[in-house]
Amino acid sequence: MTERANRTPSWVIDIAESLRDYLEAAAALPPPTAPAIADPAGSGWYAEAPDGPPAGRTPWVHLRDIAVSCMDEVIVVAFRWRPDDPATAPRYLLPLTTTQTDSTTGTDELITRLDLFLDSGHWREQHTYPIGNRTSVVVVPERRRA
Repeated sequence: MTERANRTPSWVIDIAESLRDYLEAAAALPPPTAPAIADPAGSGWYAEAPDGPPAGRTPWVHLRDIAVSCMDEVIVVAFRWRPDDPATAPRYLLPLTTTQTDSTTGTDELITRLDLFLDSGHWREQHTYPIGNRTSVVVVPERRRA
């Protein structure tokens, strides 16, 4: 096998590190003990119960064994899904790309895409492809531009 120099741009490395930090912090929060309070204005936002302890939310509380790496301009998120049986749980590999070269906006874009995708409820049935050794590649559908 031929070794090749890492050609990952520094902006991709910054986004990958920022994404990893976010995912690890969000996954470390305990699951909510009470359902979120719906916004009466119907904007889609929610609020934590008053005087409640800090709690995570789906999908982040389901992630475990998180690793983030990059190769060229591709960021790969590896994780296990907490609801899966630990004895048989696959490791999921999820490649992502962004056109945002700023660390903050690039990270925000990937977090939003991951949030919407993993919260869909059907990603494991419709978008995972086993590649052996209890490992599956997750393919996020291409973003449609308006």
